[in-house]
Amino acid sequence: MLFQRLFDHIPGVYFFAKNKDGHLMFASQGLMQRYQMADESEIIGRTDFDLNPDTMAQAYVDDDRHLLAGKVKIVERIELWWDRQGIPDWFLVTKLPLLDTRRRVQGVMGVLRRPDESERQLPVFQTVAQAVEMIRRDYAKPLKIEDVARACGQSLRQLQRRFQSAFGITPQEFLLKTRVLAATRML
Repeated sequence: MLFQRLFDHIPGVYFFAKNKDGHLMFASQGLMQRYQMADESEIIGRTDFDLNPDTMAQAYVDDDRHLLAGKVKIVERIELWWDRQGIPDWFLVTKLPLLDTRRRVQGVMGVLRRPDESERQLPVFQTVAQAVEMIRRDYAKPLKIEDVARACGQSLRQLQRRFQSAFGITPQEFLLKTRVLAATRML
């Protein structure tokens, strides 16, 4: 039995491993279910571009490139991803280089999980939580980020800085990404 199968028994945790070329070598059952795949034969060998919209895939590939080149030892970030109901939500992502016995980088491994309630109380979440909920709820309506900022009691610039800090993208990009993911999901 492979140790990776342990991840199938940790609720809300998704594990993956990719080779240097970005092809999936392993995906936990939960990850396969997220992509609506019945078994490993459907997901093994696929790349981020095979599974995700191009903008999302490119961000994942860029992270992997930094790990593979040794520019960073770990990638930890908050990312937009789909929850079980198909609604965009944030997930904590941790990626590490996958090393061989000689400690040479051979790929990338990572875990994704939804932040728990205590983590959602951290300042990085609280500063954008209300705006994120508004965008998640109203992304299909005509929505102006200026109005979201005002409703949250923040200036547009404050909201932009806080989104950049939390997600690495602006609230406008978050809204666009949410809409693109929703449209992709509907297709």
